[in-house]
Amino acid sequence: MRPSTSSEMQGAAMQNAAKRCQQIVVAAKPGTWARGVIMGACLTLAGAAAWANEPTEKEMLAAVQLQFDNVNEAAVERAKRCNNREFNRGGGNPLLAIECLGEGLGGGGVTRDGNIRPTEVSITTFRKIACEKAQGKAGYLCDYVLGFDTNAPNNPTSRYTRVGANSQGRFVKQENRWIRLEE
Repeated sequence: MRPSTSSEMQGAAMQNAAKRCQQIVVAAKPGTWARGVIMGACLTLAGAAAWANEPTEKEMLAAVQLQFDNVNEAAVERAKRCNNREFNRGGGNPLLAIECLGEGLGGGGVTRDGNIRPTEVSITTFRKIACEKAQGKAGYLCDYVLGFDTNAPNNPTSRYTRVGANSQGRFVKQENRWIRLEE
């Protein structure tokens, strides 16, 4: 049997508190102001406790995946610009030409028809290690294992990055999802 995590213990404590609140609300006389006040206090405390929980592994993965999705979207846009030969338009754009060259040679490669294929980065391994409340900042500072790979045909590092390495980031809850920030 594995030991309980702090998230699991907090979840169990929240369930116990919710049950106790429900018992108190039911015991209060219906239609009285006290019942409404007790119910409001219970909902407030339950909401605050839920908000204070650290991110789960699934929530952390979703936050990291969002960053990977943004990188992949940027690569698709860059490949479109390269394939449209935007680096030759107007006075030319030497920086875009260098990016296109890098994308074609070291990134996603070139298709048979000569178009540049965008580099796609995908997560191969993700495992939460531990989190603690961030000191002097919002959110939680979390350690995790992250492995990734690309579709780059000549990527010599993929056999090392695929298996994963220890990583760290600060996770902050915004609205209904977690986002990953630099420490």
